[in-house]
Amino acid sequence: MGWEEDFNEILFSLRKNKERLKNLRELTTSGKISSETFEALYKKFETELLESESKRQNLLEKLLALQKDLQEELELLESELKKLEVKIAYSLINEDHYEKVSTAFKYAIEEVSRELSSVSTAIEQLAKEAPEVQEQVINKALKRLDESF
Repeated sequence: MGWEEDFNEILFSLRKNKERLKNLRELTTSGKISSETFEALYKKFETELLESESKRQNLLEKLLALQKDLQEELELLESELKKLEVKIAYSLINEDHYEKVSTAFKYAIEEVSRELSSVSTAIEQLAKEAPEVQEQVINKALKRLDESF
């Protein structure tokens, strides 16, 4: 799955840049770095964070669409398996055909369920990252307001 690499990269980048901004704020508060250094680094880290946030949002949208598609696929497979079970119950198909086709459906259902679970977990993790990004932007605006007074 190609989305998994993007997912890991985006989470790493978001967390790295959030930590950098936090450390930068602490270093400035403690007087260990100048306000000029703070401004230069803050702009760089903020830009990287906002780029990561944009990537997070894009991936989240793609994963939500994938989740919907997988859910529909799962429902279709389960429906087809039920139809097959009805056919065997009415003796419309032989046992050998039933075993082969039902096994294929069960494997497909298992695989789609596994992928759906992975996508759902990724969506949850990406959604958890969003509020912190917004908080960073708000904190930046508040800090700049404080500095202007």
